Amino acid sequence: MGKQLARIASVFWGQVIVALAAFAGIRTYTELMDKVDFGQAMLLAGLIALLDSIILMSLNQTLMSRCGPVECKETRRHISIGLALYVVRMVLVVIPVACLAVMAGLNSFWALLLLSVGIYLISEALKFSALSLIVLDRRYGIYSFWTAGEALITLAGISLSLWFWRADAIGFVLGQTAARAVNTALFMLLLAPGHLRSVDLKLAQKELAPALAYGRPVALMGPLGWISTYLDRYILGAFLGTGATGAYVAVTGLVARPFALTTSVLSNYFRPLYFQGSLASEGAKGCYRILRTWLLAALGIGLMGVLAFWVLGDFIVRIMLAADFREGAHLLLVLFGLSQTFAIATHAADNAMLALRCSGRLLQIQILLSIGTLVLIPVGIVSWGLVGGVIGRIFAEALKLGVTTAIAVRLIKKMDGMAGVLDVDTAEGEEK
Repeated sequence: MGKQLARIASVFWGQVIVALAAFAGIRTYTELMDKVDFGQAMLLAGLIALLDSIILMSLNQTLMSRCGPVECKETRRHISIGLALYVVRMVLVVIPVACLAVMAGLNSFWALLLLSVGIYLISEALKFSALSLIVLDRRYGIYSFWTAGEALITLAGISLSLWFWRADAIGFVLGQTAARAVNTALFMLLLAPGHLRSVDLKLAQKELAPALAYGRPVALMGPLGWISTYLDRYILGAFLGTGATGAYVAVTGLVARPFALTTSVLSNYFRPLYFQGSLASEGAKGCYRILRTWLLAALGIGLMGVLAFWVLGDFIVRIMLAADFREGAHLLLVLFGLSQTFAIATHAADNAMLALRCSGRLLQIQILLSIGTLVLIPVGIVSWGLVGGVIGRIFAEALKLGVTTAIAVRLIKKMDGMAGVLDVDTAEGEEK
C-alpha cells in the first residue's frame, strides 16, 4: 500500500502542475483573444485533438502493450522507436501531399496549418516512444517532470505567440506546435539521452502485424471519446457561433482539468487492484467491491466539486476568466461539474470491463451510447441555448453511467470476476 501511494504521489504532483498551467492558460488566452478568436482557436485545437486520439493515443497504448512483456530494455527501445517511426513515415507521406492539394484548391493559410499539424504529430510520436518506456519502468517521478515541463513550456509558447505575433487561432496552433516540438527535443536530451541512437528496424518489423491488430480497435475508440469531450463545442459553433463556443470552452476548461486529475488519481489507485493475484479466488465478490468503491469515490469527489463550484463559482470566475467571458459562467460551472461527475464515475465501469478483457464489448457500448450525445446536446442547445447544451450533456453522461455500469455488473457475474479471466489464461496455456 505504501509503495502504491508513493507511486500515486509521484504522478499526482506532475498532474497538479499540468492543471495549474491549464488554469493559467485559460486566463491568459481569454485576456489576449476575444470570444470569437478564442472559439476559433478551440475549434482548431479540437480537430488536432481528434487526430491525437486516433493516432497518438493508440500509438501510446500499443507501445505499452507490445513493449510491456519484453524484459530486455534495449529490445524495448528498438521496438518502441521502430513502431513510432512507422507513424512518422506515414505523416511524412500524407502531410506534404495534403499541403500541395490544399494550396492548389484553397490558400496557403490551410497549408501552413497542415504543416504545423504534421510537425506536431511527428514530435509527439517520438515523445511517446520514450515516455511509454519511462512509464513501463515505473519511473513516475521522471514522467511527472516531463509532463509538468511540457505543460509549462506549452503555456509559454502559446502565450508568446499570441502576444508578440498574432492573437488568433493560427497564432494559438503554431505556438502550441513550436512549444511541443521544443519540449520533445529538450526532454529527450535531458531525460532520455541516447534514446534515438541506432535502431534495429527488424525487431519493430516483427511486431508490426500484432501492433496493428491491437492498435486498430484502440484507434476506433479515440473518436468515440472525442465525441464525448469535444463534439458539443462544434454543435454550439454551428447553432450559436464561435463566440458562444469560446465562452463555453473557457468555462468548461476550468471544470474539466480538476476532474481529469481526479480520474488520473482514482485510476492509478483502483486499476491495479483488479490484477492482484488473490482477487481471482474471490470470484465476482472481489470485482463488485472494487467497482462499488471506485464508483462511490468518484461520485463523492465529483459532487463535492459541484458543491464547491456552487459556493465559490463567482469568485472562481472573477479570478480565472477575463471580463468578457464571465456572463453566465457560474451556472455553467455547476452544471458542467455535474456532467463530469457522471463521466468520471463511468470511467470506473469502463475499467471493470477492460480488466475482464471485454474491450470489444466496451467499444460496441460506446458506439451505441455516442448516439445519445449526438441527439441530446443539439436538442438542449435548440431548446435552451448554451445552458441547454450542458443540460443535454448531463443527460448523455448519466445515460452512459447507468448503461455501462449495468453491463459491467452483468459481465462480472457472468465471468465470476477475475476467475473467468484466469480460466481463459489457463486454457490458452494448456492449448499452447
